[in-house]
Amino acid sequence: MTNITREQAICMLYCEVFNVENVKKLVPTIDALKNLEICYKEDPIRPMVTSVLKINAYPFLYKRYSVKENESNNEVSTSVNENQKVLVNKAQVANFLNNVYLPVNPFNEEAYVCKQIETTDILSLIQKYLNLFKNVSVLGKWLKSAKVNLIDSPIKRVQHSKGEKVQVRNLYVLKDEYQGKFGFIL
Repeated sequence: MTNITREQAICMLYCEVFNVENVKKLVPTIDALKNLEICYKEDPIRPMVTSVLKINAYPFLYKRYSVKENESNNEVSTSVNENQKVLVNKAQVANFLNNVYLPVNPFNEEAYVCKQIETTDILSLIQKYLNLFKNVSVLGKWLKSAKVNLIDSPIKRVQHSKGEKVQVRNLYVLKDEYQGKFGFIL
């Protein structure tokens, strides 16, 4: 599945090339729409504008795009920020992880970078939003039982900087400025 940012989706909606000039011109147009937000149903390359109430009422039908923080003031555009929620159950955690950690290249260098990730890194990220898993082994078992996409990436054993061997996965990780900016996550 292709992961697309909100800014990229807005440019796609208006059939414009994704660049800084178009983002500055088009994002305020969507932000100005009262009680409406850009989202998608099944395919993120088919953006649409829908009522925020409808998106909130059917969060598994209508999905929001990730939002990049503004570099100037580290705030997120208010149209998404006002409607964000905290992770409250394992289904949301799985959805979050499926968006943050991808086992295959999404071909979106704007939003993703390839990294070697330990399960402890995944646990640390989840614990920023929810204290659901006690330790790495509990998380590892749950990742397999929930069939989270990242387990499709094979585990490798590598030498850690401290001299010990650790298990890692090569994953495409959503950049920090996008993490936690999904409307249904935070």
